[in-house]
Amino acid sequence: MQDAHFFHTPKPSYSKAELLSAAQGSSFGPGNARLPAPPLLMLDRITEINLDGGQFGRGRIVAELDINPEMWFFKCHFPGDPIMPGCLGLDALWQIVGYWMGWSGSPGKGRALGVGEVKFQGDITPKNKLVRYEVDIHRIRRGALALGVANGRSYADGKLVYIVKDMKVGLIRPAVDIVEDPKNLPSRRHTVEIIVGGAKDERGRSDMHLLEPAACPFAPLLADSPLFRSNG
Repeated sequence: MQDAHFFHTPKPSYSKAELLSAAQGSSFGPGNARLPAPPLLMLDRITEINLDGGQFGRGRIVAELDINPEMWFFKCHFPGDPIMPGCLGLDALWQIVGYWMGWSGSPGKGRALGVGEVKFQGDITPKNKLVRYEVDIHRIRRGALALGVANGRSYADGKLVYIVKDMKVGLIRPAVDIVEDPKNLPSRRHTVEIIVGGAKDERGRSDMHLLEPAACPFAPLLADSPLFRSNG
């Protein structure tokens, strides 16, 4: 898999047509980050994107969504009391982090991995005209599993409505990029825990995703990474 920059020259802003191209996989190359297609694409433009801005000096993205009273979710959420679902607002911020990771050069398919904290301070309704998203990257890890962690805020016509902390998005490369021949892997069983943070369960353990060997055949190569712990 080639670096996303092989297919894409970074720009400081992007139009709706360019975001739709990213939804079709044309921006960062085959197998790399992409946006969802409408109606789940929750961005109309990116007005600012960089590598060294924002609260932490590690990257900042500002994007916008035009609100139309005829948007599909207003018809069903809720009849007689239409508001934009908060999960779509959160997903918009995840979309932005994943796009930034591809834009900044990391290869791999994007997956949301978790979020630390979400606060809703208001609603987005058909009466609103514009939603503005602001995302500050505060940690980025490159490698077999690229990981981006960011904070985000959403504003409806200038009013703060969502505050999100520690969003986590991973770009996962195919195992073939890491291991030429899976038959050469150690035969012992490996279960890999990808630590994504968040709440504790009744035994005091952090939330995590468990990947079995079939889903993660390169697990032994990642066992010593700070992001992984092997229980093989």
